[in-house]
Amino acid sequence: MLKRLLALLSVVAASGCATNLSTMDTARTTPVKHVQMNMAYGIHAPLGWTSGVFSAGASMLQNKFDEKPVFTAEQAEELYESALELALMPPAAIWQIQARTGILDDLDVGLRYSTTQLRLDTKFRFHHAGDDELRSSHAAVGFGVSMYLFSNPVFDWLGYVKIDGFSRWDFEIPLLYSFEYRRSFMFYCGAKYIYTRFSLDENLYNLQLKVTELADQPAIVDQVDSDMHFFGSVLGLGGGYKYVYVFTELSFGYVHATPEMYSFIDKQKKPRDLGGVTLYPSIGLIVRI
Repeated sequence: MLKRLLALLSVVAASGCATNLSTMDTARTTPVKHVQMNMAYGIHAPLGWTSGVFSAGASMLQNKFDEKPVFTAEQAEELYESALELALMPPAAIWQIQARTGILDDLDVGLRYSTTQLRLDTKFRFHHAGDDELRSSHAAVGFGVSMYLFSNPVFDWLGYVKIDGFSRWDFEIPLLYSFEYRRSFMFYCGAKYIYTRFSLDENLYNLQLKVTELADQPAIVDQVDSDMHFFGSVLGLGGGYKYVYVFTELSFGYVHATPEMYSFIDKQKKPRDLGGVTLYPSIGLIVRI
């Protein structure tokens, strides 16, 4: 039974769609005819799903001591909810490559490719004060759209989930403020809102199958279509000289989602409250040309 729970968690981990919360940029826009590129690495660390997973493991051990062969309906429901939450917000290491260029004095655009996403965004600087060669401050607002990518040779090799049955889009609005000293030291901070629309259809069959096996329940085909919201902040530091800089940052916030999911207790769909606190530390190398 413990092996089946571990198999379920491996299925969920393989099918997850972790969010890249990295900013790796200040409020200053990239000048026209110039390019800024970054290569970064971050850790997506959600804290909301862990209690349910640990509770499921504890329930399994208790059932073993009580010589109960399967989960109760309540335990199965908790496990299914935690597994789906883990699929939407799994812990993950994420790399990224991004390029930005200016199209107007206070407007630039960027394209980012990462482990899970292809993202296009634009940033408008509405505040600029001070001397750029000494001390300056900047404020900007942006808008980005991310398309999630589920083609991965590891997923194909495992053969657990048909990833083409997933769909997820993110729409992001960041608000940034930054302070720079002699263009060699940068501090930036800001707020970030991300609206997510996702769909997990019947191709998520193996997750559902394994939960129903553990609970000795009839097989289900539960299609989940819903919204998700991230409300967060970012803090970052950067330093370097002329063309090359190193940035480090921490993004953090709260994820909220209430998808309608199948209930093992009353055998019908009902809203569930998923989400929780998420941390995203990252480090990156920035090159400005």
